Amino acid sequence: MKPPDHTALRRRSLAAGILALGGVSAVVGARWAGRQGESLGDLKPCARQGRPVSLTLSGPEGRTLSLTRQQGAPFLLHVWATWCAPCLRELPRLEAFFQRWGADCPVIPIALQSGSPEAVQTFLHRRALDHVPAWTISAEVFGNWIGRSAAGVPVTILIDDKGYRRAASGGSMAWNDTGAGPALRHVLMEARS
Repeated sequence: MKPPDHTALRRRSLAAGILALGGVSAVVGARWAGRQGESLGDLKPCARQGRPVSLTLSGPEGRTLSLTRQQGAPFLLHVWATWCAPCLRELPRLEAFFQRWGADCPVIPIALQSGSPEAVQTFLHRRALDHVPAWTISAEVFGNWIGRSAAGVPVTILIDDKGYRRAASGGSMAWNDTGAGPALRHVLMEARS
């Protein structure tokens, strides 16, 4: 009787392990292939953080938007930048979300450190993103409010009805999920005091 060839057994075991790992990777990869960011439903309100939002955003043609005046109803701040590659991939999905939701969308996008409001508006228009408002803010002003000198983008911040930060998600959001609208409505209801 010939002794077992341990080298051949190890090779077969290694090959079987690689095939199994490949199969698991294919299943997981297929599951996540359509997902393009964190679900809006994953924003879970926690205790109030920092001080109430008191930012004033700049818009085209000298318009301004005081976020203090938004108190009374929860909303999302979505901070992005023209120079941010993940933001550029996410913007078409945000555009589609704005189109589906309509004029009273409770998401306020802010272009951080991206030039004048007119430059941001031109940037958006050239990419056929005409439903995304061109609100801007400097990194210094935003950093002073958030309590950090540098803020990563994209970031989405849940603001409650009293103006306090209640949750944040760094990275892209799945604006294109079929349940994004209902998920956002649920999150906003949870952020009421």
